[in-house]
Formats: sequence, C-alpha cells, structure tokens
Amino acid sequence: MDRPSWYEIKNQDGDGEADLFIFNEIGYGGVTAEAFMTDLRRITAEKINLHLNSPGGDVFDGIAIHNALKEHPAFVNVVVDALAASIASVIAMAGNKIIMARHSSMMIHEAHGMAMGDAETMLTMATRLNTWSDQIANIYQERVPGSKTSTWRNRMKAETWYTEKEAVAAGLADEVGAKATAQNSFDLSAYHNVPAALTNPYPNEHACRLVEPEKFEPNSFRRTSREHEGKTYDIIAGHLKGETTMTEQAYRYPKDEWSESEARKHCTDHKGISFEPAASAIFEPCEKEEFDHSAALREAASIEITEVIT
Repeated sequence: MDRPSWYEIKNQDGDGEADLFIFNEIGYGGVTAEAFMTDLRRITAEKINLHLNSPGGDVFDGIAIHNALKEHPAFVNVVVDALAASIASVIAMAGNKIIMARHSSMMIHEAHGMAMGDAETMLTMATRLNTWSDQIANIYQERVPGSKTSTWRNRMKAETWYTEKEAVAAGLADEVGAKATAQNSFDLSAYHNVPAALTNPYPNEHACRLVEPEKFEPNSFRRTSREHEGKTYDIIAGHLKGETTMTEQAYRYPKDEWSESEARKHCTDHKGISFEPAASAIFEPCEKEEFDHSAALREAASIEITEVIT
C-alpha cells in the first residue's frame, strides 16, 4: 500500500533513530489512522523523532495517532517545526519530550462538527462535542499534572494560540529548540484568533508564484539565490510531476532589499501568476535552506455527523 502523502517515515529499521514527518492536515482524503499505525508498527528504532507542521483535522484520526505513539516502545521526541494546531497539538502531547522550534506555534480549541436535522439531532451533536472536548482537555491535563481539566476547557473555548515560549510556560512543551525549517502555508481562515504573524507565510519576503505547487512532485523543492540589478532574490524550484528537470515554482524577494513595487514588477516581467507582499510588521529573517513544501489545507465539501474537526 502506498504511504499517504501527508506523512513520511525515514530510517524506520535498526537500533538508532527514525524520523517521522506529519506536514499536512490530519485525516481526510481517504487517509486513515489505520494506515498510519500500520507503518508505525514497522518502526523498530529505539527513538522516533516526530516532526509536526499541521493545522489539525479529524479528531478521531488524531486521537488514534496520539494513542498509537504513546503505546509504541520507542522514545518519542516531538518537534513542532512550525504549527501544531487543533488535533495536531493533541498528537504532539504523545511525545516523551516536546520541542517547539523557534517561531513555531501551537493552538488548542474546542471540537467542531457539523450536523443536519431536527432540534433533537442538534442537541445530540452538542452533547457529543462537549464529550469529545472533555476528552481532549483531559489529554492536556495529563501532560500538565496539577492542572485542571476545566482550565483547559476554558482555554480551548477561547481558541488559545501559544508562541514557542508560551507553550513551554504553559507546560505543553519542554523546551524551545532550533529555528523552524518550515513555515505556515495553510489556510487558517476557519479559526478566529490566528496571530498576524501566521496569516502571511512569508513575513519577511515578497512572494511571486510562477506555477501552482500542486503540479510538483512532493518533497522535490530546493531554494537557491540569484542577483538582479544588485539585489538578491531566492528561487524555489522543483520537479514537475513526471519530469526530472528542475522548474522554477516561485520567487522570494527580501523586503529589506526589494520594495513592494520593485518585486511586483519583477514578478510581472517573469509572468508570475500571483504576488503576495511581505507583512508590514518586522520579523526575524528566515534562513535560506532546503525545505519541503506543505500542501494547503483541503476544504471539506461536507462533514458527516460522525466526523469532528479539531
């Protein structure tokens, strides 16, 4: 069976370490926790490094993944590379050690769901959502001994976002690690209190898209630099599906070198299909390095009453 595209496992055999990456939403699209657990059972390494960058997803898949990681005999080291929101934060709680990369974020909130029917159906759904939210709050409480489930429910109701340092202070993580190697590229419009720093995935750079990223092979992207009239800009390139040559996918212009008008003109001159200016706030510049592109959050056309988003 092909491994689902939203996670990846490396070095699963032997007595060393296995690297596991969840860099997309949880569940949906036919991806099940059962498929994930099938691969997890094959890991014989003594330590699992679980890297997370996810906006959340299906609560049942997420809790199943959480439980499977807790039951695995390996030491589970969780690294939140950029975002662990919603049910992804619950998966993070499975770690024996939880590290928040610099500038990463974590979010907790109430279970969400949809139902269609009469008043009795809606009341039933409300009862279920409260039960599932209590179960999630219990997981946070178990992570922070001495805290109260009611406290976590209140924080969930407020849709609480944590910076890397705030997550450590709240007890949801153990330490702040290295600079994040991933950036948010998810549609977070379903959430209410998203920090401004996350609404623009490239806060220090103007961004020019040349080709839709979905047309490229997963994990084929590389980032290099080029000069134009004395100014430096970065090129994101990868392999189009079915091809072996590198194709330019996007340009990134450091806003301390390029004005918005200069970058926009360069993008237009190179037949860019969209342009995103840098955020107005000042952020620490991102390092230039190879990275894996995270696909955008898929919008669910409909949700059965037995499916819950968190």
